Amino acid sequence: MYGSSINGFGYAPSIDDYKHVKAINAPLWVWEGLLPCGTHLNGALHWVFKLRGGGECVIAAFDLETDTFREMPVPVISVSGFSTGSLKGCLCLMDLVFGLRRRDIWFMKEYGVGKSWAKILVVDPCYEVKPLCLWKKSEILMTIDRNENENELVLCNPKDGTCKNFDVVGIPFWFYADTYVESLVSPKFSAIV
Repeated sequence: MYGSSINGFGYAPSIDDYKHVKAINAPLWVWEGLLPCGTHLNGALHWVFKLRGGGECVIAAFDLETDTFREMPVPVISVSGFSTGSLKGCLCLMDLVFGLRRRDIWFMKEYGVGKSWAKILVVDPCYEVKPLCLWKKSEILMTIDRNENENELVLCNPKDGTCKNFDVVGIPFWFYADTYVESLVSPKFSAIV
């Protein structure tokens, strides 16, 4: 994070409050490239950083209730790092090795337990992958960037790693898809009362 800041937005159910997080210049971690927004899960925001001086990756989880960071282990050693996501209420990591290659997706079965990481899918060669949701309880709907200028929606079978196109009429060649948590509570609700 040297010379840059991280941002994230999330809800802490234990204190019934929404928070916008912005941290600047953490002395322990380094981020190279464009810094993504944190993944909100289990009352915390999650990013993956490299430890300063060592190059090893860790997950930095910011607890929205206590306003503190804690470190969590990644599943394997990675030279380039990971991006974070969530799937079925569990933390996911996608490797960030640059170029056209196969992508591993890791799934933390038990939150905060490093030994619970499992590789659930190896995606066909692509530049970037992002899981969005489970489709019919067995396949994973994902966006895949196969040629740096076009995104595709695909359904992936986590049992055998096969993917098939998920056709949507009228979708443009380049698009952005992400997940969200539906809520009827306004983030500014406490300011109104």
